[in-house]
Amino acid sequence: MSDVKENFSVVDRETGFQKRSLEEIVKDSATIDVSKVSEEILAWTINNVENFVDNELRTFKLNLSIDTAEGMFETQRLQNLYRAIPDDPKSLERMGFDGNGMKDNPVPTNVFNLENFLEESGNCRRILDEVVQKVYSNMKGNSGLLEQLFKRMVFYYEKVIPNSENKRRALEIDNELRKLVLEKDSAQGEEAKKEIQSKIVAKIDEGVKLIKFSELQGAVDIMRFEYEAFDVGVKISDKRSGEVAKEYVVPEGFVLWLQISFKSNQRQTSLF
Repeated sequence: MSDVKENFSVVDRETGFQKRSLEEIVKDSATIDVSKVSEEILAWTINNVENFVDNELRTFKLNLSIDTAEGMFETQRLQNLYRAIPDDPKSLERMGFDGNGMKDNPVPTNVFNLENFLEESGNCRRILDEVVQKVYSNMKGNSGLLEQLFKRMVFYYEKVIPNSENKRRALEIDNELRKLVLEKDSAQGEEAKKEIQSKIVAKIDEGVKLIKFSELQGAVDIMRFEYEAFDVGVKISDKRSGEVAKEYVVPEGFVLWLQISFKSNQRQTSLF
């Protein structure tokens, strides 16, 4: 227990997070490279577009999986500083603190008076929040990476089948094309193959007419970036039955809110 007394650094038995002294956390927070964190998060978002994009939505809330991501060392440093704050009374009890200090290894009351300590830990969190706000401002000003993010996202909005009837017909055409291709492969003679090929071309033309294609211009805006210091339970329901199909917990960590906006590059022609 001597290490605890000298460094005030212990592991929360339930969360597994390393808890450190508030002084150390504040000191380390000043060494965080804000621009590096900004670049790491935007790069992560660009690389994970396929995992969150939905062309029926424009606004997205992303929970960043920093623990399993590669190449996000600076972001993980900042995350670990948040996790190192022993500001939860239950967390303090699990670590062996009472109102005055360590139950098994008392330390001066002016260091671990619980009421004062929780107030100071709140101030520590506010200092980290200020670092996160600097990261947020840096992300909003990174036009190069935001443009890359827009190009990666807008691809999924440029080709859209606009209504359910067209979607149904598109699936039918897809199946019909598969059959025609098989027929062509097994057809005897060039005339038979040409006839089937003409049907294939007609089906493709019909399918293309179902798709609304438009070159879009616009931008992605980072709306919010913050650290949520609590776990979030998530339930995914089956669209048909309404029953819970999947259930999991998103651990505390960074949350990124972003929004894509765009308009067509094509000039509207008059109908008259």
